[in-house]
Amino acid sequence: MPVILEGTKDKFLDISDRLIVAGHSLRNQSVSHWDHQVSWSQVEKPCPTIDIYNSNVYDIAHSYNLTVNTALKIPECTHVLFYEDDMIIPKKNSLCDLMSFLESPFHKDYRKIVSGLYKRKQFPHQWYIMTMATMEDGIKKIGYPFISKEPPNDCAIKVGATATGFLLVKREVFEKMEEPYFVMNDPELMKGIDDPLKMATQDIYFSIKAKEAGFDLWVDCRVDLIHYAPTYLGREETIQHYIKGTGVQAQIERARQDFESYKHTKIDSTEKV
Repeated sequence: MPVILEGTKDKFLDISDRLIVAGHSLRNQSVSHWDHQVSWSQVEKPCPTIDIYNSNVYDIAHSYNLTVNTALKIPECTHVLFYEDDMIIPKKNSLCDLMSFLESPFHKDYRKIVSGLYKRKQFPHQWYIMTMATMEDGIKKIGYPFISKEPPNDCAIKVGATATGFLLVKREVFEKMEEPYFVMNDPELMKGIDDPLKMATQDIYFSIKAKEAGFDLWVDCRVDLIHYAPTYLGREETIQHYIKGTGVQAQIERARQDFESYKHTKIDSTEKV
């Protein structure tokens, strides 16, 4: 399907020649894979998509690197999507919004990396809109400007670091960067950052490396996501929309009802099929 260009109602952007390789990182059974899978199934795909399912309980960065290495072996691949198992996509147009943000002909020369918007699992559940400042001693300080206020819902924000739970990246980013693209708890990075949780996640590692390669990082606040922690984290209206059955949850309930109906259907064992 074509993606509507930003700010226009009568023009369309045909991206049918693009190909997204979507890497699904499935870690363990402590998260709701049902929500992950069902929400992905109802998301509108702006172009052909190849799904890759990686599982690595101890190192999600390894799963990400496998996805990138696989994607780069596919000549037709133009974008790589990272979608973690604890993320829920409540809006059908989320991927189309990310793609239109990157592919807008007015800005595509400098838009290469964009994330959806969601909250951090760890208390106090900051919004993943991060600043990154280099201090005099070389330490990179991570900040969360929306820790106590709601971010906007109608624009994209250029950030100092990006989360990777629902992240769309153009192929050329990885072609310019050197491996590894993601590292979890890199010892050197842990010495060089000041983060409230003292964690050197694959998100921060990738962000620093991408910026050093000359790329900007963006968060599209229109792409509103839910983080499963194992409670739902996100905008309250988005969560209520989801759990009340007006979004993906309605499809889940219909599927359960269909299954119950199927179980109670009498089947004539002599009937030929």
